[in-house]
Amino acid sequence: MNFLLPVILSSRRNRSRISFFFVALCAGVLATCNEGGNKATNVPATSESGPKEISKSPITSLAQEFTNPDKSPEEWRLKVEEIAAWAKKEPARVLDAVLALPDQPLKTALLGKVLASIASVDPELALGNIHHLPSESVFRVRTIYAAASKVAEADWERASAIIRERASSGDAPEMLASLYRESLERGWGESNAIFEKLPFGVARSGAITATVERIARDPAGTIRFIESLHSDELTGARSTFLLALEKDSKLVDELYLGLMDGTYSLPDEFERTVVETKFSALSSEPISKVLEVASGLKSQEQRNAAISAVVGALGRSNPSKVTDAWNQLQDLPNTPDLAFRLVSSWETNDPKAAITWASGTIEDPALRSRLLERVTKNWLRSDPESASSWVSENLGGADSDALANEVVSYLIMSGDFEDAKQWISAIGEKSMRDEAQARIDRLSKP
Repeated sequence: MNFLLPVILSSRRNRSRISFFFVALCAGVLATCNEGGNKATNVPATSESGPKEISKSPITSLAQEFTNPDKSPEEWRLKVEEIAAWAKKEPARVLDAVLALPDQPLKTALLGKVLASIASVDPELALGNIHHLPSESVFRVRTIYAAASKVAEADWERASAIIRERASSGDAPEMLASLYRESLERGWGESNAIFEKLPFGVARSGAITATVERIARDPAGTIRFIESLHSDELTGARSTFLLALEKDSKLVDELYLGLMDGTYSLPDEFERTVVETKFSALSSEPISKVLEVASGLKSQEQRNAAISAVVGALGRSNPSKVTDAWNQLQDLPNTPDLAFRLVSSWETNDPKAAITWASGTIEDPALRSRLLERVTKNWLRSDPESASSWVSENLGGADSDALANEVVSYLIMSGDFEDAKQWISAIGEKSMRDEAQARIDRLSKP
């Protein structure tokens, strides 16, 4: 069973280490051993007619050949592959012969190939001699993988233990992350123990993503996993969680019902995500029905999140229903939040309609002013020409000062002080006009 993927070879860090290690050999011998010819670790070199048959032990003259300076890199590659293949037939004898060779870089490469080959037939022998390889060696990693793969044919738990015992978190976090993802298919007990050894970083983040992505397959297990995460890991996990919900309406329904009846418990941000996703699908329903369903939620925070999600969806997909919905929502305790959610979902597609609606619908002057400032500011950032042109054409209303002041602020921040001075005259309120002029005077000084 060869289920363990050698992802270490794809990690930038280990590739750089391997490259440095290979440079130590003259004429690229070691690089050729690792990269040339047949790239499978535990098979001999191949020819057009298939794998080379070996009838005589290649270690008989190993000591003499090892010191032969006339061998070419290709000859050494074939020799190394031949010895590694023979190691499956006589693991102890081949290993002793290799260990008896004088120390030099080629010996490390040869030993690595031999141990990885032996691990596939005698994992305990290979692991018992792995200390002869540098901890950062790719061959060390291959040997651990091969040994664990062999052991896993009969004992997955022991295979998992091999990885956890032999690979420290500092040596090969990518390897642990690979094993963790594989172990998700085989039981939560082992995978949790492996995850705990993963250091903070890319490998651990990838493991979190892989876990949350499978929530539809194991909601209860994934929720337990989410609850175990550190607070600073929840943001990334929530992004993956949201993507999973958006792809699977049945999952949304299951989690929503589980939260309602107490089967599931999630961190607040995740609960709100479930509620918002569930209620976004109700935007086509009458707002009275939405309010009725939301009234059954267990907390005011959840009710606010539910109604906010529906309002946001209305702004994006059905703006014609916005005014009717607002008439039934404006007496709720979170009216300002709902107004901002509505406008923020509307302004991207139609900022003019969002400004017109807020100006003509919101009675609270302070709230209306904040909404108009927000929409105008964002519109100026995305399309300043269209925004300033529309504001110029619609001056004279009750909210003209707020709109013109946003244009002035944008021009000041852009360093366009001359145009800002011209726009100041469109502001009717003296205190607002004087404040804008003071900002220009202060920021335009050399």
